[in-house]
Amino acid sequence: MLSENRHGALCGAARSFVALRSARALWHELDAALRAGAPLPEPWQRKR
Repeated sequence: MLSENRHGALCGAARSFVALRSARALWHELDAALRAGAPLPEPWQRKR
């Protein structure tokens, strides 16, 4: 389980893990699209 501080916010290690997991998912999504022949998304078209 992810650790939270007394205010309910995620602590450093847990927050980093969540960010890395999210970045990994986005990387795999981009990798799959590029392998399927999709062009690179323009900066203004990228999801945030």
